[in-house]
Amino acid sequence: MNFFHFLIQSRLFIAITATLATLQTQSQLGLPIEFHPYLFLVFFSTIFVYNLNRIANLIKPKESLESENHIWVKNNLFLFKVINTAAVAGIIVSLLLVKIEVFIFVIPLAIVTYLYSFPIKINSHFAFRLRNLPYLKIFLIAWVWSCTTVILPVVFSKSDFTSIQLMSIWIMRFLFVLAITIPFDIRDLKADRLAGIKTIPTLVGEQKAIQLSSLILILVFMLSIINDAIHQTYGIGVAIAVSMIVGLVAIRNSKIRKLSYYHYGILDGCILLQSILVIIADHIGQSV
Repeated sequence: MNFFHFLIQSRLFIAITATLATLQTQSQLGLPIEFHPYLFLVFFSTIFVYNLNRIANLIKPKESLESENHIWVKNNLFLFKVINTAAVAGIIVSLLLVKIEVFIFVIPLAIVTYLYSFPIKINSHFAFRLRNLPYLKIFLIAWVWSCTTVILPVVFSKSDFTSIQLMSIWIMRFLFVLAITIPFDIRDLKADRLAGIKTIPTLVGEQKAIQLSSLILILVFMLSIINDAIHQTYGIGVAIAVSMIVGLVAIRNSKIRKLSYYHYGILDGCILLQSILVIIADHIGQSV
């Protein structure tokens, strides 16, 4: 089995990405890079949540079961069960180790995540699922990501941060994840139209959705410049700028969009790249 393919399909890759994005927040807030219990909670929760969504998708028509994701699960069912069992165990242990404030904070995130994946039956004719609400899907994903990877370090930390500093990081993370997530809706454009689910690509079409995603990345770049000028964290600004350029190329290049690992490898990798670059830039800045 190809190791990178295993990382992608097991959702270990996206879990590592989310964990490093949380470490990135530590760097941006001027905190020392440390492995607190909430980082393990982020790691194991990401694995479980992304695989939970796979399970939820089993309620879709049979043709959805022919996707590469579900074929991998079918061919590696025992391994899939082991990974998710380990993830659940990791979540339980992590919750026992974190502060009560962290536990309280993750409750609404868990509720939103469940309602995103699984329908709540209202009556015999109608079932409610958050991801089916018009245009809301990618905004929910960006909200959960930004809350998890930005607010959790603040909840755990005893340090004081200005509301402007924290809000600027949260907004940039939210917009960055939003821009990276739009291509996923482009991928699902045909299926969403058939299911009657309204998304940005179903509203404006593929090309305008790509343009919107590009504009959001440019906006994040501009906000980063302003934020770095205020807080004089220019190395971090350069790191974010590089990740924005890579993201723009990945989103706008038609050849890259056709690659097999485009969504779960390259796009998710843009978030991973930004985190690594910011952490390195912060380390260099502290060493100088």
